[in-house]
Amino acid sequence: NVIATKLIQPVLKQWLLTHDIVVNNYEFIVTKPMKPANFEDLLATKPHHFVFTSRVAVEQFFKLLRATKLQLHNSCICYSLQGETKTTLQKFGITPLLTATSARQLAQMIRLKGYSESVIFCCSDIRRSELPTYLQQQSITVHELVLYQTVLQPQKIMHHYDAVLFFSPSAVESFFELNQLINTQICCCVGNTTAQALRQMGIANDQILIASKQTQEAVAKLVCEYFEHHQ
Repeated sequence: NVIATKLIQPVLKQWLLTHDIVVNNYEFIVTKPMKPANFEDLLATKPHHFVFTSRVAVEQFFKLLRATKLQLHNSCICYSLQGETKTTLQKFGITPLLTATSARQLAQMIRLKGYSESVIFCCSDIRRSELPTYLQQQSITVHELVLYQTVLQPQKIMHHYDAVLFFSPSAVESFFELNQLINTQICCCVGNTTAQALRQMGIANDQILIASKQTQEAVAKLVCEYFEHHQ
């Protein structure tokens, strides 16, 4: 029995079921789009150097871009996390110049490459501070573009489960508001940033598994491989 802290693709649920793993979908967070007051002003500045760390930020950014009929400058540079964030950018015709597995690693790469004196960080109203804090410490100006609101939806899980699938630090916070883990339960997470949020909740490293890629498919494969070797 596995808890997913977001709705996972039906095809993945079915695939896991063929491996005797039952997934219970919950939505521990919901997102609500926002239009920041500084959207047009920031898009008027050149050059455009954007940082994306979530799929939702990418989708909302391009939705606003269409609504305002603004265009990206030809010299636009995008930095992003790997996995769904990167693939969503590619769906909109953008290939990130740099990608990383965590926000901290992405910030370090931005500094090392030295392409940007300032960046526009596209994010939620709830966001981790590693990336903007690190860049600002390295004298890189960070303009925050808050594109959506993240709302926590804590829910008490009353039935037995063997593992929890986490896809964001916000989901970690929401889950542990009303739930606890015992040492036989494991956490499968989408990336290093989410894993760090679990450690900050006091979860031991041997209970944390990190997917090889930041996708739902990779998390599903991870939990399947774990139970194949721990029956």
